Amino acid sequence: MPVDSSALPWWGWLLFGVGGGLASLAASRTVDNTENGAWAMAWWLVRIITGLGSLISFAVGLFHFTKWAWS
Repeated sequence: MPVDSSALPWWGWLLFGVGGGLASLAASRTVDNTENGAWAMAWWLVRIITGLGSLISFAVGLFHFTKWAWS
């Protein structure tokens, strides 16, 4: 079920964006990239999902901040 973008204030979306970016960074530091196997692929998937989620959250936060600042 999609999340309504007005469910959080603009600063909440920005906070989730930064938090997701930090989680993605932590996941990238967890496993050595030269290691092969299922665990390396699982951590790669976690990095991709959290990275994309943080970018989307940050973009929504910037949009709502701009809308709030403009009015």
